[in-house]
Amino acid sequence: MAARWRLLLSIFLLVLVIDQATKFWAVARLTRAFEMEQASSISEQVATFLGAEKLERLRTRPVVAQRDHLRFKYVENPGAAWGMLGGLDDRYRVPFFAVVSVFAITFMLLFFRRLPESQRLLQVALALVLGGAVGNFLDRLLRGYVIDFIDVHWKNDPRLHWPTFNVADIGISVGVALLLSQSLFGRNRSLVEEEPAEATPDAQPAGAPRPWIELDEAPAAAAHEDELFPVREEAAGPRPVAVNADGALVVDESAPERAAEEANGTRAAAGGLSEPRPVTHGQKE
Repeated sequence: MAARWRLLLSIFLLVLVIDQATKFWAVARLTRAFEMEQASSISEQVATFLGAEKLERLRTRPVVAQRDHLRFKYVENPGAAWGMLGGLDDRYRVPFFAVVSVFAITFMLLFFRRLPESQRLLQVALALVLGGAVGNFLDRLLRGYVIDFIDVHWKNDPRLHWPTFNVADIGISVGVALLLSQSLFGRNRSLVEEEPAEATPDAQPAGAPRPWIELDEAPAAAAHEDELFPVREEAAGPRPVAVNADGALVVDESAPERAAEEANGTRAAAGGLSEPRPVTHGQKE
């Protein structure tokens, strides 16, 4: 199993188990359902929790966790968030929410399948939403409504009273918040990372011709240039010019060879030592 599917299964089961366990506690602590059904063993209590319906008439006093802000009160929500569409007839409301829940769960699984392995934040967000959606979906299948019990308020002021919710709602809310944060801030960060760096004088595009020759490439370039443009060797001195019988100028081609032989003889006579002769432009010694 891929790592992302293990992550999905772990978070999904964690949210689902905590949601159903806390709803079981709400039925046991905030209602008299187990007392009325005389459910004493765990199996009998689980059967009552799964099968009992319309328990608000058996509701007990709320449990106060923090007098000014938090208490636990049993509430049955037949609609969506904040009780929306709760007034519909059961013949239409229950099938409608069942179809919507199945469609949402299928869409999340397909979307999760297309996520790359590197998108861990999106994977966690979808797993939280999926766990919460399935938790509330089970309530609708079993009873036709969702059990809520977490009541947040500000000094019991009706104007500052948040609608009662459950753990599944927390998972959905946190998951949606992570999805929104990734879509808003994650996209901006990816655009900054993908922005091309400014071109520097030393940086050249791949495959572009370079307008200079590297130092380590200079000898090879020079040798190649000699092959393309061979240097023409000139004689050691100027070629003498003579006039033939017809009055035309004739260059004496044998003069350089004679001059070279005379120079070699002069150096040999002097013991192989001679003054260095400067090389003029276009001449080689």
